[in-house]
Amino acid sequence: MTDHVLAANYEADVLWAYDILRRGLTERTISLALEQCASEDDVIARGAGASIYLAYRFPVTRRALEHLPRLRLIISSGSGYDHIDVPAATDRGIFVCNAATYNVEDVAEHTLMLLLASARTLRALEAAVRAGTWPLAPRGQPRHRFIGKTVGLIGFGKIARAVAWRARGLGMSVLACDPYVAPDDILAGHAEPVTLDGLLTRSDFVSLHLRLNDATRHLMGTREFARMKPSAYFINTSRGGLVDERAMVEALRQGQIAGAGLDVLDPEPPPADHPLLHMDNVIVTGHTAGSTVESIHALVDEWLRIIDSYRAGGRPINLVNPQVLA
Repeated sequence: MTDHVLAANYEADVLWAYDILRRGLTERTISLALEQCASEDDVIARGAGASIYLAYRFPVTRRALEHLPRLRLIISSGSGYDHIDVPAATDRGIFVCNAATYNVEDVAEHTLMLLLASARTLRALEAAVRAGTWPLAPRGQPRHRFIGKTVGLIGFGKIARAVAWRARGLGMSVLACDPYVAPDDILAGHAEPVTLDGLLTRSDFVSLHLRLNDATRHLMGTREFARMKPSAYFINTSRGGLVDERAMVEALRQGQIAGAGLDVLDPEPPPADHPLLHMDNVIVTGHTAGSTVESIHALVDEWLRIIDSYRAGGRPINLVNPQVLA
């Protein structure tokens, strides 16, 4: 039976990427449907004939899966897959894969950009110049050189290691906390293994690099922000749900931390009156860390490689629910 791909809630701003995908699928005699779904019922109605589901952020629920009898493979359109009910897919014998490698360098670069821009108060400086203030005296929020400072990475996967390499190139020390990575592997990644408390109290920059799940939701809360230095900056390019945003807002208002560079919030998009959007010491970049021209080309290539490995039989690449093989 010919495979059919449902690309649900695709990103309209990069429609050209789906043109590349369609050409690749056509070469493989696979059809593609691009659909914008607003509900479970939309997914069920528009995905009735799909054997492969390319899922972009919109929730993939147990009920929807129960009504998609042909479905055999779900591909998260990015590296995160917290929008997919993985246990439900496993129960139905459906492979779940993610695009795990396409934007490692891009997110690492964006993380470093937020770190540098936050610490040098780029937003406030640029606003002052546009308002007619020139020259700018070194007053207000202090700015410091980066050499000799310490970056703390919570999570030490591919992206965090790429950040560590870049930070060391600036003469910074790197700490890492990850209970799932052996201390020797952290050392091999040119970082010092530490506890979470040790990282929070010693770091001049704290950067999150974790997946969102029940164990990591609101990992950063009131206690954790209170442990940070008042001069430290918080960076998040992972998932907004990793942070208790009320606690972060309060920490920023009370001066418990110096500022934040955030690519992700919870929810997304945030309401217009969200306090983080109106703080001079906060930079928000709208979940764009992994989006470059190069990464999008790499993303489509990774989708196709996942599909090829699935059609070849056996274990598809980037499988996140190996239990399904049993």
